[in-house]
Order: sequence, then C-alpha cells, then structure tokens
Amino acid sequence: MSLILYGAPLSPFVRKVEVLLREKGAEFESEPVNIMPMPDWFKEISPAKRIPVLRDLSVGREGPKGTIADSSAICAFAERKFSEPALYPADAFELGRATWYEEWADTELAGKVGMGIFRPILFPRFQGKESDIPAAKKRGTRVCLRSSTTSKANWRARNFWWGVRSPSPIFRWLAR
Repeated sequence: MSLILYGAPLSPFVRKVEVLLREKGAEFESEPVNIMPMPDWFKEISPAKRIPVLRDLSVGREGPKGTIADSSAICAFAERKFSEPALYPADAFELGRATWYEEWADTELAGKVGMGIFRPILFPRFQGKESDIPAAKKRGTRVCLRSSTTSKANWRARNFWWGVRSPSPIFRWLAR
C-alpha cells in the first residue's frame, strides 16, 4: 500500500477523501491523528495545521516530501492518479461548477456547521464534559437562517441542507 491518509475519523474532510479513494478503488491506509493537541510531526506535514493529509510513499516517506494537505487537493490528486472511474466532470465548465460547489461545501457550509453546531456538541465530549446543546441550537438556527437568505446561485446546496438534512433531527437525537 503506497498511500496513507492522516486525519480524524469524524472529520467530514477526511470522510470526503476516504469516499473518493474507495470509489476509485485505491488502496490506502488510514492513520488516525489526535488533533487536540496536534503532534509536532503532523504540524510539519500540514502547513495550515488541518486534516487530512495524504502521504504517497512512492514520493516520500518522511517529513513533508510526498504529502498533500487539504481534502480538495487530495481529491484532485486522486482524480488524476486513479483516472477510472472519473468522479469529476470532463467538461471544463461543469468541472468549474463542481469545484465551486465543493469549495462552498468545504468553506461556507462546513465552517458554519462544524464550528457553529458540531463544535459545541462534540468537542466537550472529547474532553469528558457535557455538550452545550443550547449553544449549538442557537448557532444552528443562525446558520440555517443565513443559508435561507443566500443568493440564488446556492439554491441546490441550500435546498439540500435546509430541506433534506435539517439539523433539527440531530438535536432531537442528542436530547434522548
């Protein structure tokens, strides 16, 4: 196996890369990284201090050589390295649109949902504390209200988020 994916299993960015690699039929090893606190060796291979990072052992085995940081960069690498099945559009315009949606999901959606909703729920649990459900509900409502007022260009992603995957079931589940 020549690929190692470093990251935390709960990360949506790690899961995005895992799904793409599995769809491509690529063999890889997952190596969990505890990001609180982040180990020094990982800081060396992740310039932005974020997960995931992929190591291609055929390029480098130590330090930053052979590593690619950022889920979108890793997916672009995998799309080229493992050409079949093609998961990104071949048409230049459609590729641009797909890349825009991916960027929007990675920055706007994941940032607001991750920091606003899941951080007050999961991070305290990692530290053996109770989740702050009221803070998550308050932040979740703000995220959803802001999402419902974004531009028409975001309508597909907004309708998916608000209409199909509303955060309210998460809160009902956690309140059990």
